Amino acid sequence: MEIQSMERFLEYYEGIRQRTRRVVERIPDDRMEWRHAPGRFSFGDLVRHLAAMERYMFAENVAGRPSSYPGHGPELAAGPEAVRRYFEEMHAESVEVFRGLADEELRRRCVTPAGVSMAVWKWLRAMVEHEVHHRGQLYLMLGMVGASAPPIFGLTSEEVRERSAGAPPPAEAHGSAPPGPAPRSRPEALALEFFARVWGGAHDLDAIDELMTGDYAITSGGRTIRGREEFKAWVRDFQALLLDARNETLEVFTSASGDRVVSRWVCSGLNNGIFGLEPDSRPISFTGIAVWSVRDGRLAECWVERSALEAYRGHAEERHPSPPATRS
Repeated sequence: MEIQSMERFLEYYEGIRQRTRRVVERIPDDRMEWRHAPGRFSFGDLVRHLAAMERYMFAENVAGRPSSYPGHGPELAAGPEAVRRYFEEMHAESVEVFRGLADEELRRRCVTPAGVSMAVWKWLRAMVEHEVHHRGQLYLMLGMVGASAPPIFGLTSEEVRERSAGAPPPAEAHGSAPPGPAPRSRPEALALEFFARVWGGAHDLDAIDELMTGDYAITSGGRTIRGREEFKAWVRDFQALLLDARNETLEVFTSASGDRVVSRWVCSGLNNGIFGLEPDSRPISFTGIAVWSVRDGRLAECWVERSALEAYRGHAEERHPSPPATRS
């Protein structure tokens, strides 16, 4: 594909960057510098690398200047907010450089760091390939740390299959291969995605807008919260009392009618005043069951029961054990 119009290319490239941005947003803040092995890229390294290569290699080269790539270390941007800000700032600067090129300059030749002379449009195409390559690494690493990753075009592979006309079952599509586990129903997938995104490492409260109906309601501890914004505030307050909150789904299943989904789970974190306990930053966990109604492909209402009293008593007993009984 030859790039002949800078304006058309930038429209296409912005779509590429938006999909990468959604993946970067899913990196848990506390895992930004996690790496799967010594000497390998961390999440932060990859994001800084993409930003710096775009600005100081690709943009400089197509402008007729030599590369000035500064590396990808934390000295460029340290901390989750700074890393994401650096990613956005370098992109904005790069786009300004690209916009300064006239369409006829796309055929002009530039020199890469390897000393190779090539057309500007080919180097821009290589930039897209470079970003997609590293985006794939980010997807893989998110899976390694148990964080959810966004479907690249809005649907999971299971959802694409459900919406495909005349799709053969796995055994027909792939010969005599043994069947794998049955795909999750849409309600089950909603519940699992909710826990992974909202109660996973990223604590992505914006996922509530995608997964819940506008009039979403949840009844928990005898109190009913109505509306997505009110629910976000409730979750935010809860997670402030249960630091580093994590959810492990033990079981999830859908009713025969398909309009109810049930999840049994364990929630854990560090006590910062949860359930009225004195904050002590000690680990605490409790079990729970959630029952949702599903409407128009989203979670519409939820009823939650959890072992709050048992967790409170157990935690308090560990902190202030009862004195041994004395014999009379």
